Amino acid sequence: MIDKTKIVEAVHDKLKKLSTGHCLDLRTYKRNRSVIIVKNSEREFKVSKTATSMKDSP
Repeated sequence: MIDKTKIVEAVHDKLKKLSTGHCLDLRTYKRNRSVIIVKNSEREFKVSKTATSMKDSP
């Protein structure tokens, strides 16, 4: 778990170390929202966000 006051620094550090083609999946505490960052190249990333409602849960 990453402290919300340090999220920008933590994500920046993790993305620098990430290999091309791999991704970083960030989820909220309750896991109902996420941001996925895919590293396409050293300077290019694809960002996707998802949100699930309570209706989507089993």
